[in-house]
Amino acid sequence: MEEKTEQPASESNSQQPNRLKTTLLACPEGRLLLVGVALAFIYTFWLGVKLLFSPEDSQILIGMTATHVMFGRAAGMAFGYSLALGHSTVITNCIIIETILVLIFYPLFVLSWQRLLVIDWLKNMFERTRKAAEARKGMVRRYGIIGLFAFVWFPFWMTGPVIGCVIGFLLGLFSASVP
Repeated sequence: MEEKTEQPASESNSQQPNRLKTTLLACPEGRLLLVGVALAFIYTFWLGVKLLFSPEDSQILIGMTATHVMFGRAAGMAFGYSLALGHSTVITNCIIIETILVLIFYPLFVLSWQRLLVIDWLKNMFERTRKAAEARKGMVRRYGIIGLFAFVWFPFWMTGPVIGCVIGFLLGLFSASVP
């Protein structure tokens, strides 16, 4: 008896990762998420290698990255410029960080919206992101794709690529699966 009750549980546990893999590989958002995670690992690995060969420079870049992720693009850029980093370093680093953020958080938002992947500890953040996007959706809709680009380009509070992608998704610009 015990063997029969344990067998289905172990089969369902082994099928769970397979279903998640299938879901991630089947939809475009899942593939974007996998690319974003891969780029995040590559960027982190690069920072680690840089830490070995140039500790002082890497600490500045790690600080700029952390500031950017925690407080936003404007704060990350201000941090970089306050430490006398050049435009090419600050802007390139911001582009890399924003790309990774978009490639991770946009798919997570869409998969959560579609109830394909629900992560409890991200629910509040996604709800705040959705509310910020909903609040600015009218302005972006009025000016169309040009408004979306302007909204994403300028580093104002609660603007940027992540919120811009969510607005684009809610307006139906990126996916036909919006309810």
